[in-house]
Formats: sequence, structure tokens, C-alpha cells
Amino acid sequence: MMTVIYYYLVMSVLTAIAFFVDKRLAILDMRRIPEKWLHCLELLGGWAGALLASELFKHKRQKQSYMIVLYGISLLHVLLMTMYFFAK
Repeated sequence: MMTVIYYYLVMSVLTAIAFFVDKRLAILDMRRIPEKWLHCLELLGGWAGALLASELFKHKRQKQSYMIVLYGISLLHVLLMTMYFFAK
């Protein structure tokens, strides 16, 4: 069980870093991290870091299409974690 928690923690930190880098690239008007790669990080377990980073860095919050996908990924992971922990 601790392995799962550590995995989600590491993925969340990596995703938050990616959001930070993407925000800085946007400010500098440089080439950005594609949204599909940010969503891949979220799908791989970084959804909590993405939610936190979007608020903390005020990044991607206004883009409704992006946030809908992020909320969907988050809901999926919450459901999967609930099933995992209650199945034991």
C-alpha cells in the first residue's frame, strides 16, 4: 500500500514541476509543453499535483477544455484508488 502512495506522490511532484516549467515558458513566450504530455503525466498518477499546481501557479485554470479533462482524470483515479483500498 505504501508503494502506491509513494508512486502517486512522486508522480504528483513531477507533474507539478512540469506545470511550473510550462508556466515559466508561457511567461517567456517560448515553446510550451504540449497539453497531451501534461495529460499523460496526470493519467500516470500526477493528477493531484496537477490540481495543486494549477491553483498554486494560476496555470491552465481558465482553459475549460483542459480542466474538464483534468477533472475527469482525477475522478477516474479517485474511483480506482477507492476500489483498490476497499477491495482489500
